[in-house]
Amino acid sequence: MRKSHIKKEIFYKERDESERVRFIDELSKIPEAVDVVYVDESGIQKEMNPTHGRAKRGVKLYQEISGKRIKKDNVIAGWLNGLILALCVYSWTTDTEWFCLWFEYTLIPLLKPNSVIIMDNATFHSKTYLPVIAEAYGHRVLWLPKYSPDLNRIEHIWANMKFWLRNYSMNYLNIKVAITHHFQ
Repeated sequence: MRKSHIKKEIFYKERDESERVRFIDELSKIPEAVDVVYVDESGIQKEMNPTHGRAKRGVKLYQEISGKRIKKDNVIAGWLNGLILALCVYSWTTDTEWFCLWFEYTLIPLLKPNSVIIMDNATFHSKTYLPVIAEAYGHRVLWLPKYSPDLNRIEHIWANMKFWLRNYSMNYLNIKVAITHHFQ
């Protein structure tokens, strides 16, 4: 029997399968007419270089990079049925105050009434303030199970964006312009 070389599926050993089952069950009970918005943020290195290149067979490729920590940009958005909502690219650290402001004044105004907003358990996703803000505008927050980024649909969008940036960001003035162009 021949074995093939396949990519491993990575998951966190800390995840709780019963929590995941409860989340999937709760998600399945949301009526089709209700919008489900997935929210997330991602850090982006300012220099996204291609990880592959062309060379003659047997010749290694090398690329010089800096060993120093490079300040990252961040991108945040909501994902609704293939559409990116409230995209924001910024250079500062995400904290609870800033996230709540983005949530209330940038994302919420774009949502239909009674939307369900799904997000992870990042420390700046305040479980105190965000549900209150959402409910004040007629929405509700559904928290992802801990260590379950695979259940957040926008994670795939970030992975595709980073792949694209590695190949094309050098054609743009800066990473912010490249990200904005990617989502147009």
